[in-house]
Amino acid sequence: PRSTLFPYTTLFRSMRNELGQCLSTLYPTVFPIYRGLGWGNADDTWHISGPPTAFRPNPSLPEDSGSRLVRRLARREDVDLIGPLYEQFARPRSGYLDRPRWYWEDTVFRLGWDNPSWLGLWYGSDGTLAGYVVYSHDRAAEWHLEVYEVVALRPEVYRAILNFLSAHNLQDRVELAVGRDVPWRTMVANPHLIKVEAQDNHNFMVRIVDLPRAIALRPVPGSGDPAPVTIQVDDENAPWNHGVWRLQLARGQWEATRDEESASPDARANIATLSSLIVGFLTVSEAIDTGLLRATDEARPTLEALFRTAYPPTSRDYF
Repeated sequence: PRSTLFPYTTLFRSMRNELGQCLSTLYPTVFPIYRGLGWGNADDTWHISGPPTAFRPNPSLPEDSGSRLVRRLARREDVDLIGPLYEQFARPRSGYLDRPRWYWEDTVFRLGWDNPSWLGLWYGSDGTLAGYVVYSHDRAAEWHLEVYEVVALRPEVYRAILNFLSAHNLQDRVELAVGRDVPWRTMVANPHLIKVEAQDNHNFMVRIVDLPRAIALRPVPGSGDPAPVTIQVDDENAPWNHGVWRLQLARGQWEATRDEESASPDARANIATLSSLIVGFLTVSEAIDTGLLRATDEARPTLEALFRTAYPPTSRDYF
């Protein structure tokens, strides 16, 4: 019934008009319900596990023979030490969140917990801190090493951290929750030894609340001049998004403007599909191939330029 959707319309209007938000994210209890309300899949995190020996690095990975990895318990002041590395690593990626200090201390470092986090800090041969791993030792049915996060600003960091993980011979297994923005299966010597699972119950969704503002935030392509396209957007729960829009580059940024005169738009999709496209969970080709997006051949180059992301989206943070 239409009346059951009204609270969400009110919520979206408040997000847009009062809070100035253009995107809404959540961890869904039931995917179909929230997809029907306009949220789309937005997190491509995998769970990787195996015995420590499974994480021996691919010998082709580069190595800094003069580097060192310092292992110790996390401390409160480490927020200032590794926070800037996280921000630099996350900046070009999709799905990573800005972390307040309390989140670092409580959730990442687990300060005050019975089993606080450990850090492995990677210093290059030049003495520069350029990567880290956050992990903990947990005892459930067996001893295992749980990796919260790996950040690497140099490729040599991955080899060192994989060597570090594979050396934990007293552990029964190593577990990582990681995104496809890092090619883990390529970086281990023998991917047959690891188990890779997609656990969507741990992944978040996103919804476009204000379409013009969300489009305006998309990065501008470095070259080329994409032709304007028109798109029919279906969004019954946020009617200000519903209708035909003209998408184009104007004044140095992407722009979405109403186009009520277009009788035959170049493309059509619902807001959930566009939400998955805008964070890079879906590519334009995938959306067209599966029928989630209908577009003319002429419109594809512009849509691909608009929704192109450098990395698949992922997040280690719960909210």
